[in-house]
Amino acid sequence: MKKIIYFLMIALCGAVFTSCEKEENHDDPIVDPVYGTCGVFVLNEGSYYNSIKGSLSYLNYSTESLTDGIFQAANGRSLGGTPNDMVQVDSRLFICVTDENRLEIVETQNAKSVRYTEITQPREVCASGDGIYVSSYDGTVTMFDFEGKLMAKSEKVGACLEGITVRNGYVYVCNAYNADYTYNTNVVKLEEGTLKKVKDITVACNPTQIEYDGGDIYVLSTGNYADVQAQIQTIDKDDNVKYLCDATMMAIDKNTVYAINAVYGGTPEYFKVETATGEKTPILSSAATANIYSPCSIAVDPMSQYIFVGSYNLGAYGYADYAAPGFVMQFKYDGNLVKKYDAGVGPTTLVPLIVALNK
Repeated sequence: MKKIIYFLMIALCGAVFTSCEKEENHDDPIVDPVYGTCGVFVLNEGSYYNSIKGSLSYLNYSTESLTDGIFQAANGRSLGGTPNDMVQVDSRLFICVTDENRLEIVETQNAKSVRYTEITQPREVCASGDGIYVSSYDGTVTMFDFEGKLMAKSEKVGACLEGITVRNGYVYVCNAYNADYTYNTNVVKLEEGTLKKVKDITVACNPTQIEYDGGDIYVLSTGNYADVQAQIQTIDKDDNVKYLCDATMMAIDKNTVYAINAVYGGTPEYFKVETATGEKTPILSSAATANIYSPCSIAVDPMSQYIFVGSYNLGAYGYADYAAPGFVMQFKYDGNLVKKYDAGVGPTTLVPLIVALNK
């Protein structure tokens, strides 16, 4: 799971997403919106090496069904190669499609493309009150307005930039690795709006994911896939870095980190950490996760209190099949399984759809 970042998220579910429909009553008084969730968008990244394009799916809570290929069906074209991350803002999704060099803007109501904006190898995206921020493999960060208009672009501040978030007027972006596959150890801090570099913050090797919960920032460093293990660290308000736990995937719900530690050759561990105390507890039993062959994402929906895990299927030779459709597992917060859903190839990003329930 890459990120779940929401800003002014008011969406109206339409013909495709019927679980949020509400009968219109023109006599209702004007009230402030009450927000909830009615499903999850699943971004399937496909397979670059097998020339399989990515896709967009929607998991409907009400019907307990997942429909893949909704972007293709709505627009008559593929989403493209390696759609890597997305964020919801109001009634739109902003999707980074790395191999197509574009930021795709999509309506949540019907999965129709509003437009797309060209950007070199976009990787991850976040939103703030000022606009959309996108990291890129050309080592820069770009800011767009909510219509996709270019507003600012940073100088080259790293190499292959990955995770990105905004806190208190600053943009934080992960400088993951280099073209020669050596790994970096810094998060770059930029001014929001101008994108002028402020400083580098030293973190563990190969930072790839970064989230903000309203207080601390959480950074997942993937390590070097050998003797340096993946870990989660926190960055406090003064930009001090502290180790939290070992993990390869994470999702944030306020002061709780939901994580998976899936070390090659080992049995994946599913747990949560209360950041105030450091207490670590399992979230899913071994029986519940026995058929999760190769987890590739985790997400939480605190409004509906669900945990989601995306995974690849088991291949013919006992390894994960990266060229075949994967699946998404839906659990309640108590760890009980709700349902397993077939998805597209590589369900690596999961974003709950936030809606105004009383509009």
